[in-house]
Amino acid sequence: MDCSLIIISKSMEANLLFIEKEIYKVGITQSMNGIENHLTRWIQAFAGYAEVEDAHIRNSSTSSLNMTISSEKDITKDLLFILMQTQELVMDKISQAMNVMHEEVEGGILIPRVRNHLVKELISLAVGFADYAEIVNTVSLCVDKNTCFTQFLGNNSTSAKWLKDWVKEN
Repeated sequence: MDCSLIIISKSMEANLLFIEKEIYKVGITQSMNGIENHLTRWIQAFAGYAEVEDAHIRNSSTSSLNMTISSEKDITKDLLFILMQTQELVMDKISQAMNVMHEEVEGGILIPRVRNHLVKELISLAVGFADYAEIVNTVSLCVDKNTCFTQFLGNNSTSAKWLKDWVKEN
């Protein structure tokens, strides 16, 4: 069983590819409202991912006095600062994609120029998120993958159930 961070990040990356493919179906079998709904659900999953990431980073930093991770590297303030900046970059990219949808799409009609702009923003978001997830996976420590899964994807709280269902869909 993989760590919750890895399961969620893989689902999020796959979902961005799905959204990109769905953009090409707008006006045929998909609407812009559907695309916006998919992206909004991705944003909610990102919030869940950030919560799991925060717990893992705290776990990594308190697991020993010198804050070592599995490869014996120190987690420094600079590294945590880079992680925070990368998370903010992902949030900026989400905002840019949503801005394209709200400012450039008129009446639910997606012209090719706007579609290409939106696809560009989604690709940028996918790359930014992949970079962020790679940094998170490098600096976090999952002590017990079974407990991790149970805590974040296996319990019956509303947010955990929603996230688990979303991950299963993707």
